[in-house]
Amino acid sequence: MEQREIRAVNTDGYQRLIAVSDLHGNLELLRRLLEKVQFGERDLLLFVGDYVERGPQNAATLDYVMELAQKPNVFCLAGNFERFLPDLMDKGYEHFEKYCKNRPTNLWLDWAAELGLEGYPEAEYNSRVAAVKEHSKARLDWMRGLPAVLETNRILFVHAGVEEREDWQNGEVGNTTRNQTFLQNGRNLTGKWVVVGHMPAYNAARVPPSNRVLIDRERKIIGIDGGCGVKEVYQLNALMISLEGDEPRFCYESVDDFPRVKVKKSWRGENTWELQDMWPHYRLELLRKGEYFTFCRLKNTNRCGYVKNEHMNWEDGSWWYRISSVSHLLTVEEGETVALLDSSCKGFALVKNIRDEMGWVPHDVLARQVE
Repeated sequence: MEQREIRAVNTDGYQRLIAVSDLHGNLELLRRLLEKVQFGERDLLLFVGDYVERGPQNAATLDYVMELAQKPNVFCLAGNFERFLPDLMDKGYEHFEKYCKNRPTNLWLDWAAELGLEGYPEAEYNSRVAAVKEHSKARLDWMRGLPAVLETNRILFVHAGVEEREDWQNGEVGNTTRNQTFLQNGRNLTGKWVVVGHMPAYNAARVPPSNRVLIDRERKIIGIDGGCGVKEVYQLNALMISLEGDEPRFCYESVDDFPRVKVKKSWRGENTWELQDMWPHYRLELLRKGEYFTFCRLKNTNRCGYVKNEHMNWEDGSWWYRISSVSHLLTVEEGETVALLDSSCKGFALVKNIRDEMGWVPHDVLARQVE
């Protein structure tokens, strides 16, 4: 890995490190999160990549992060989108047209709109690309200049992961932004804590399922991606690290867009044969249909469990597990406030408690929405 790809961060004089990752164009959530954690001059703020794409405010989010990055206590590194997007338009019209089918809102379309242009029609593709490149030259240069790793004396911040080697500094740069397995089962041989985004912490398959920050103390790996722009149920996380003492101490805060409701009567979820969607294995075999849940087998892994009936989709000749579904039945207590994640299904609503644990509860245990 080239030395310019590793940026040393001096933490002397700061009380906290605050790490945020995978904004994916969710500017309003970012503003709320920074206000919630009370980010100030005594903090170091580290952005761990993927500021754009998938979300509603791609250009505005990137501009806001770039503005923050002018402060001496804010550092940014590259995610896979910051590596990929600067050269996207050079791949030609057909490639971009295909990209837009999967990303109908994206950074390049936002930049075109700033010039009053509606997309990139084939006949004007090259001229419009040239105009937008000139218009956004400073942004493109900033994205290209982002490092792959932010390194402190005790912690590495990297978008997706590092290679399983003690001399991790000599690994391939591409593996820092596209390491698909590091969070779940990668070995950390760096001798330091490694903080990553890229892969939602939800995918670690905890019981109950959760988007909260994952802290694996045995491997010294922390996953902070809360699923914004990727999961239908999501949150934006901020990992907060206290630097006092011999070992860093960790806590986190989160924000989301979901309404809150009160629980009007206690209910205990009795779980058997739980199943959580596991990227990239979503193809199902239906074994036993029930009124609310169906007992299924994941074809790629042979794991069995229940899936909410409305969270199964028939597509391309097979049943698929809808992304962001869970089968956990969540125990709730009278008087507690929960986030309402999905109220559209028969018999049960999907909720999240104050500990960011997710699961299904019967509709009749929930009261009115909290203002």
